[in-house]
Amino acid sequence: MADIRVLSAEANKLPDAEFTALYEAKIHNTASDELADILITAATWLHTAETGGGEDFDPDRSIDAMLLSGAVQFVCNRITGNADVERVQLVTNLKLRFNELREG
Repeated sequence: MADIRVLSAEANKLPDAEFTALYEAKIHNTASDELADILITAATWLHTAETGGGEDFDPDRSIDAMLLSGAVQFVCNRITGNADVERVQLVTNLKLRFNELREG
């Protein structure tokens, strides 16, 4: 993958159709894209568990919270340094926009 900082800056300046094409061509289905998918799914599980659990939500007693901790740990085990952290953060933000555009 090209330098993700440059790619992210370029992608964020593009209109939606061009952004989607760039994402599909240069980021989609890469390891970073897959890790972003896992983090987004984990966040969705947590939100679902919290809203479904109401005021008495206890993450220690929620199967969804337990499952998401494994997903997050899986991503963390693939991070070996600051460059990986930055890559996952940038790609996750880009992935959120990409997913919104695909759903729209």
